Amino acid sequence: MLDANSALIGFAESFQDFDFEELICGSERIDIMVHYFDSWTRYYQQPFSTFFANGGILRLFLPNLYSAPLLYSVNTLFPKHSGRSLADKIDLTMYRFLEIALRIGAKREQLSVHHSLRQFSYPAIRFDDVLVLSVFQMFKKEGIKSPVFIIDLAKSDKVASFWTDEILGIMAGSYEVDVWPEKPEL
Repeated sequence: MLDANSALIGFAESFQDFDFEELICGSERIDIMVHYFDSWTRYYQQPFSTFFANGGILRLFLPNLYSAPLLYSVNTLFPKHSGRSLADKIDLTMYRFLEIALRIGAKREQLSVHHSLRQFSYPAIRFDDVLVLSVFQMFKKEGIKSPVFIIDLAKSDKVASFWTDEILGIMAGSYEVDVWPEKPEL
């Protein structure tokens, strides 16, 4: 039962119906666990520029695009894409965030990219103490229509502990990818 102290603080009927700008710009740390973001990264370029300019730290968790079995499994959620086009979207997601970080002069420690060795069972973004959680649309024909739930982790120690453990588990089952270009020697 929901009450005034509920950790569930918001809801949007679909991912596109939720405005992420305020959360992006106002966060110090963001953890993104997603298979890929295509138009979303283009749409929120300016808020992420502000985020990085303010010293924000982003950890991006994506599927390991070099694992054929994992890519095949993820591809079942996105039937309109071939395995190659899905891998390209995963790759493009990390390089769009890198491009934003480089454009504003972010430091290397502000963006880390991790390839997960497991498929995610949800897309989720943790903005400091706010979690935006969605579900995968198992029988998608066109576009994303999944609802979004906004959870205030500061209102529930149990839910906050769950997500801390979940992110640590994702990190343990991932490896960091160095996407930053080498600095030229002077």
